[in-house]
Amino acid sequence: MHSAIPTDLEAEFGKHLDSRELFERFLTASRRGILEWLKTAQTSPTRQKRILETTLKAAQNIKANHPKGRDAGLKDRNSQPQTQNQQRYKHGQA
Repeated sequence: MHSAIPTDLEAEFGKHLDSRELFERFLTASRRGILEWLKTAQTSPTRQKRILETTLKAAQNIKANHPKGRDAGLKDRNSQPQTQNQQRYKHGQA
Protein backbone atom coordinates (compact mmCIF):
# COMPACT_ATOMS: atom_id res chain seq x y z
CA MET A 1 0.00 0.00 0.00
CA HIS A 2 1.35 3.38 -0.99
CA SER A 3 1.04 6.44 1.19
CA ALA A 4 -0.97 9.19 -0.42
CA ILE A 5 1.17 11.91 -1.96
CA PRO A 6 -0.01 15.39 -0.85
CA THR A 7 -1.18 17.60 -3.70
CA ASP A 8 1.47 20.27 -3.07
CA LEU A 9 4.22 17.64 -3.25
CA GLU A 10 2.65 16.16 -6.38
CA ALA A 11 2.65 19.60 -8.02
CA GLU A 12 6.33 20.09 -7.19
CA PHE A 13 7.21 16.64 -8.57
CA GLY A 14 5.79 17.84 -11.90
CA LYS A 15 8.45 20.56 -12.03
CA HIS A 16 11.44 18.24 -11.57
CA LEU A 17 12.22 15.59 -14.17
CA ASP A 18 12.24 12.01 -12.82
CA SER A 19 11.73 13.11 -9.20
CA ARG A 20 8.40 11.30 -8.79
CA GLU A 21 9.68 8.10 -10.42
CA LEU A 22 12.80 8.02 -8.24
CA PHE A 23 10.83 8.91 -5.09
CA GLU A 24 8.49 5.97 -5.73
CA ARG A 25 11.49 3.63 -5.91
CA PHE A 26 12.64 4.50 -2.37
CA LEU A 27 11.80 1.87 0.23
CA THR A 28 8.34 2.23 1.73
CA ALA A 29 9.77 3.13 5.14
CA SER A 30 11.89 5.87 3.58
CA ARG A 31 8.94 7.36 1.69
CA ARG A 32 6.78 7.18 4.81
CA GLY A 33 9.48 8.96 6.83
CA ILE A 34 9.80 11.73 4.28
CA LEU A 35 6.01 12.20 4.11
CA GLU A 36 5.83 12.32 7.92
CA TRP A 37 8.62 14.91 7.94
CA LEU A 38 6.58 17.04 5.52
CA LYS A 39 3.43 16.56 7.60
CA THR A 40 5.10 17.75 10.81
CA ALA A 41 6.22 21.10 9.41
CA GLN A 42 4.73 23.72 11.72
CA THR A 43 4.63 26.60 9.24
CA SER A 44 3.79 26.87 5.57
CA PRO A 45 7.24 28.24 4.62
CA THR A 46 8.90 25.29 6.37
CA ARG A 47 6.65 22.84 4.55
CA GLN A 48 7.39 24.49 1.19
CA LYS A 49 11.13 24.35 1.91
CA ARG A 50 10.88 20.65 2.77
CA ILE A 51 8.83 19.89 -0.33
CA LEU A 52 11.38 21.62 -2.53
CA GLU A 53 14.23 19.75 -0.83
CA THR A 54 12.37 16.46 -1.24
CA THR A 55 11.79 16.92 -4.97
CA LEU A 56 15.24 18.28 -5.77
CA LYS A 57 16.95 15.46 -3.90
CA ALA A 58 14.61 12.81 -5.33
CA ALA A 59 15.53 14.00 -8.83
CA GLN A 60 19.14 13.15 -7.88
CA ASN A 61 18.09 9.79 -6.36
CA ILE A 62 18.80 11.07 -2.84
CA LYS A 63 16.38 10.74 0.07
CA ALA A 64 15.55 13.96 1.89
CA ASN A 65 15.76 14.01 5.70
CA HIS A 66 18.05 10.96 5.84
CA PRO A 67 21.55 10.93 7.34
CA LYS A 68 24.47 11.14 4.95
CA GLY A 69 25.52 7.66 3.93
CA ARG A 70 21.95 6.34 4.23
CA ASP A 71 20.39 8.84 1.87
CA ALA A 72 21.19 7.20 -1.48
CA GLY A 73 18.42 5.65 -3.53
CA LEU A 74 18.82 2.47 -5.56
CA LYS A 75 21.87 2.57 -7.80
CA ASP A 76 20.39 0.70 -10.77
CA ARG A 77 17.26 2.25 -12.29
CA ASN A 78 16.06 -1.22 -13.30
CA SER A 79 16.38 -2.83 -9.88
CA GLN A 80 13.54 -3.05 -7.42
CA PRO A 81 13.77 -2.42 -3.68
CA GLN A 82 14.44 -5.55 -1.67
CA THR A 83 12.77 -6.49 1.57
CA GLN A 84 14.96 -7.11 4.61
CA ASN A 85 14.34 -10.85 4.24
CA GLN A 86 15.55 -10.77 0.63
CA GLN A 87 18.66 -8.86 1.72
CA ARG A 88 19.41 -11.35 4.52
CA TYR A 89 18.98 -14.31 2.15
CA LYS A 90 21.28 -12.68 -0.39
CA HIS A 91 23.98 -12.29 2.28
CA GLY A 92 23.53 -15.76 3.75
CA GLN A 93 21.89 -14.59 6.96
CA ALA A 94 18.52 -16.30 6.46
